[in-house]
Amino acid sequence: MVLPNGDTLPWSIDRHPTNPVHSHGTILLGIVAALPGNDIGVRGVLDLSSENPEGGGGDNNGDGNIDGGRRFRFIHTRALKDDRTASQSQMIDAVNQCVEYGNADVIIVAMGCVNCPSDAVRDFFQRAYDDAGVLVVGAAGNQGYEGEGDDGQRYMYPASYPGVISVAAVDEKGRRMDGSNANDAVELAAHGDDVLSTFVSPQGELGYGKFGCTTQSVPL
Repeated sequence: MVLPNGDTLPWSIDRHPTNPVHSHGTILLGIVAALPGNDIGVRGVLDLSSENPEGGGGDNNGDGNIDGGRRFRFIHTRALKDDRTASQSQMIDAVNQCVEYGNADVIIVAMGCVNCPSDAVRDFFQRAYDDAGVLVVGAAGNQGYEGEGDDGQRYMYPASYPGVISVAAVDEKGRRMDGSNANDAVELAAHGDDVLSTFVSPQGELGYGKFGCTTQSVPL
């Protein structure tokens, strides 16, 4: 995972570390943990600044982790191929790396597919919650569907599984964004309109940009 200053995250279990060709993970991490007080870019929703009275900001104890009022470790695994597609097995493999090897507490899955329920995948996420205590947060989807549809085929997975929290997107006035799905599987909604965050261009250039809909709502 590339940070705005060109540094990479101190710990990763990406099994196929290649140069990034899209910024999906970098955008999400910037929303969560972009560092404040450096006169560039944005700040994330977590308080990792050195002004945090409970301590934090950078690698305070030399263990290679970014520390806040408590220690946070950010795990980046690769689920998408270079063409921005992934199979459900690839997604499960990436999530399982975080569960089994990363000891994750919270996992963001801002991807999925519509009308693709699987008993095996549902059971995997339920075990992650029940047995490992992992909170998985997923994107409700950006198809603009309202309701389940006449055939019940408008649900985004894995967000709509019982063991995953489904997050929809609202604008600055709290209104559902046109592109955000809304159905009875949605449990939370968060701001998702023109969210400023970090990104890496396909050419490897570092920068900032505004992004929108449920992908950006999930980390918030």
